[in-house]
Amino acid sequence: MRFAYIANGTLWIQQDDRPPRGVQSRFVSEAKERAARSQRAHGWKNADRDEPRGLIPNEMLWRSRAATDEATVPRFRHVAPGPDDDTLFYVMELGRTVGLFEYHLAEDREVRILHSADFQCDGLHYDRQTDRLIIARTGQDGRTHLQELDREGNPKGLLTGGDCQDVAPTLSPGDPGAVHFQSSGLALHPNSGHVVALSPARVSRLDRRNREVTTLLEHEGDDCIAPRMDPRGSIYYIRRPYERPYKASFTDQMMDMLLFPWRLLKAVFGYLNFFSMIYGKEPLKTAGVPKGAGLDQDLGRLWLHGRLIEIAKVRRGSPQDGIVPGSWRLVRRQSDGTESVVAKQVASFDVATDGAVVYTNGFDIHRFPSRDLKPLARADLVEKVVALD
Repeated sequence: MRFAYIANGTLWIQQDDRPPRGVQSRFVSEAKERAARSQRAHGWKNADRDEPRGLIPNEMLWRSRAATDEATVPRFRHVAPGPDDDTLFYVMELGRTVGLFEYHLAEDREVRILHSADFQCDGLHYDRQTDRLIIARTGQDGRTHLQELDREGNPKGLLTGGDCQDVAPTLSPGDPGAVHFQSSGLALHPNSGHVVALSPARVSRLDRRNREVTTLLEHEGDDCIAPRMDPRGSIYYIRRPYERPYKASFTDQMMDMLLFPWRLLKAVFGYLNFFSMIYGKEPLKTAGVPKGAGLDQDLGRLWLHGRLIEIAKVRRGSPQDGIVPGSWRLVRRQSDGTESVVAKQVASFDVATDGAVVYTNGFDIHRFPSRDLKPLARADLVEKVVALD
């Protein structure tokens, strides 16, 4: 089975039992070269960065080297198979810039379709019938709508609209005239117009001939996300509990009052600890804390299907524990309406053209159906898996 997956922001191609192949972006290589030339030209601004002198450290005056390095670290976000087995499309972030690219595997050649600081994408699919890309494009106001692009990046019109977030578009051989996607309604602030809440996600179907949108399935109290349809008409999707907008209760308000002195002391300590780290290179608290460069290492966060995953809380290296809880279930809904749970702790999945399902818990990548319990592949922090066959 041939599939692609994004792990820790990097893109890999896996085919059967062969070693995975990493995709290297030429756009990133050129950005690193420009950053290196800029560093050589303006390196005097970053001199003695590790040994701050005087009252005001250099990093408070000039842009830090860490920020410069971060601007040249790519993160792949979405990937989709192209018109043939040799072509991929992917969305990649580089600093504040987001780009859409076409990649040819055999030639190791990358074609830049578009890139911009204003381009935000929350879903990507290629339509072989029309030779167009369907993306979920997010605007500055928080609304996300489906849009068609040609392979040169020219907009060909919006497919959906309204106060909603329509993401994760997909097409299926079993229903070629429709686009299936995940949709959530938006609650807007009456004065500012900003998004304040999302409704539970549901699976919707767009008939591209008459632009009519219908709801295929929804569950009260649950999100139905990332739908995919197999050739036999069954719909696969991830079902997870819906997170309602938080509303403080009377008990919460009383706890805030009781804990106010303690939180104030923590804030004062953190303020003093910051100055101790900046000027003395030592924290105020040393008991039980390992010394070294990784003293305050932040493992970061992962934004997955609209939820923030704290990487520091993920137990790395355990095949049984994924990056999402067991309440994230992969569900199959057959054409007669019956549903069954395929797997639990599913972070991402996709359906191949033959109806096989490839899915991951964030570490192990499995195939369904399969008689072998051994995973197809294993990687660190797999946030997306896509079938290429």
